[in-house]
Amino acid sequence: MINKPQNLEEIKDFSLKIVKEAGDILLKNFNQVRLEYYKGAQDVCTNLDIKVEDFIIKKIQKKYPDHNILSEERAKINGASNYTWVIDPIDGSKHYLRGLPLFCISLALLQNKDIVFGVVLNPVSGELFFAQNGKGAFLNNKKIEVSQENKIKNSFLCLDVSNFSNFEKYQKQIKKIFENFYRVRILGIGSLSLCYLAKGAFDAYLNIGKAPKIFDIAAALLIVKEAGGKISDYNGEKISLDNLKPIVASNNNIQSQILNLIN
Repeated sequence: MINKPQNLEEIKDFSLKIVKEAGDILLKNFNQVRLEYYKGAQDVCTNLDIKVEDFIIKKIQKKYPDHNILSEERAKINGASNYTWVIDPIDGSKHYLRGLPLFCISLALLQNKDIVFGVVLNPVSGELFFAQNGKGAFLNNKKIEVSQENKIKNSFLCLDVSNFSNFEKYQKQIKKIFENFYRVRILGIGSLSLCYLAKGAFDAYLNIGKAPKIFDIAAALLIVKEAGGKISDYNGEKISLDNLKPIVASNNNIQSQILNLIN
């Protein structure tokens, strides 16, 4: 196992460059997307998921040949390092496939089990969110912070409901949420929703149903944390990337109020 420390400024420059290039690929091929196969009942893989993922993997392997890679479509590529790249080539593949301009690319770097760098790009809007562990969170090089709202009744919540087949199980929770928050929005794209929490557009984010996948949220978790936000499971415990559960994220001021409400 290679434990050589990496230059995170170099990592940042490299990551931002390849993510922007990957975003250009998605925009140029927006009218050439096609369905490759279904991944279960509620998820899809397109030809551009594969194309963009392969592009990012090749760039990483050329620059950091010893690093591990964990990607959504290609599973895990084992290297000889304690660094692992986590790739989601298109978060929002169903949107992209249907021509909806709401999708993003997510790329994170883990050192052992700690997220040390993360970047999320919305190619359509040009919003480039990124964070380095201990250095703050940024949107297009401008530092961002979570909102200061301290009451649920005044808060904007972004809600992800990922298991409509068992709606009755969550009906009471969802009813409470709509009755107590000022506004509720569902974007259907977890990484970007969390980034909008990080910049203060949302005051909270809640995932109901299935646990999110590491590909979808690894980069965004660090971005929220570095923007001053709070993330936990429904019991208020720290999120483990090895055993992901549905998450509760907020500006920190209303975290305990949300946990009390949904429990």
